[in-house]
Amino acid sequence: MGKIISILLPKGGVGKTTSAINLAVNFALRNYKTLLIDLDPTATCSLSLGFNEENIYGDIFDIFSYSKSINSVIHPTGISNLDCIPQMKLSSVEEGRQARLISNEYLLRNIINTIENDYKFILFDCPPYLFGSTNLALIASDSVLVPIRTDEYSIEAIDDLFRRIEYINVFIIKI
Repeated sequence: MGKIISILLPKGGVGKTTSAINLAVNFALRNYKTLLIDLDPTATCSLSLGFNEENIYGDIFDIFSYSKSINSVIHPTGISNLDCIPQMKLSSVEEGRQARLISNEYLLRNIINTIENDYKFILFDCPPYLFGSTNLALIASDSVLVPIRTDEYSIEAIDDLFRRIEYINVFIIKI
């Protein structure tokens, strides 16, 4: 069983995507089979890895909407040992639809359980908020990496994140 890591902070511009990509590439270059999952509707992680609407044959939204299986949307990146489940950039309407689809708190965890033995590391690049797909990532993860800038808003965001992690650990039963 591999390590599942969420890279998150409920604040933009702190380097979550950069950290997720660099960590994933580093693991892959050290010969660890790694999967990077883009959960951010801005799709910056996917775009940074060269994925766009022309070369994506399925994304995380397809998994959440049950239109495709997880194995059918895993994309090779061109870097040995590094796969990606991309995210196509979502409109605000699509983001709202996705939010309704992911109301089951264990959805992502149950999906990841089907492939977790195939990878040494699974990384989630999370959006800059603590609801929706970020909440699912926290429930599915066994570790959290928090990139931070030393400013007032980042410190406040860490407090929010710690409260959310405590809530999940106390009130969400991890089956």
